Amino acid sequence: MLLFVSVAPVISREGVNTSPSVTVNDTSVLNCAVSGIPSPRVVWLRNGQPIDTSVHTNVRLLAAGRQLRVQSAALTDSAVYRCLAANKAGRDHLDYNLSVHSEFPIRNCHGLFLTVLV
Repeated sequence: MLLFVSVAPVISREGVNTSPSVTVNDTSVLNCAVSGIPSPRVVWLRNGQPIDTSVHTNVRLLAAGRQLRVQSAALTDSAVYRCLAANKAGRDHLDYNLSVHSEFPIRNCHGLFLTVLV
C-alpha cells in the first residue's frame, strides 16, 4: 500500500520586508520562499492582475517563479505585488507593497542642497 501525503503551501514570512522601497532606476527583488507537497505552483500578481512581462518589460521571474525582480524601477512600478502559491492541498499568499521613489535635489534659501523623496 502506498501513502501519498499532501502538504498545503506555506510561504515563509520570517525576516521579510513586505513594504520595500526603492529609488528610480534601482532594482528590487521580492522573494517567495514557499514549501509544500507536492511542490507548489507560484504565480505573481500586480495590483490583483497576473503580471504580463511583455507589458512590464523590466520585471523578471527567477528561481522557478520564487523571485520577482523589478529592474530599473520606474515610479509606475509602485504597486501591490502578490506571491500566490498553490497545490492540491491548499494555497497561501504574501503581499508586497513596493514603493518606488525619486530623488530630486533642490537648493534651499541658504544655498544648501536638500534631497526630496517623492
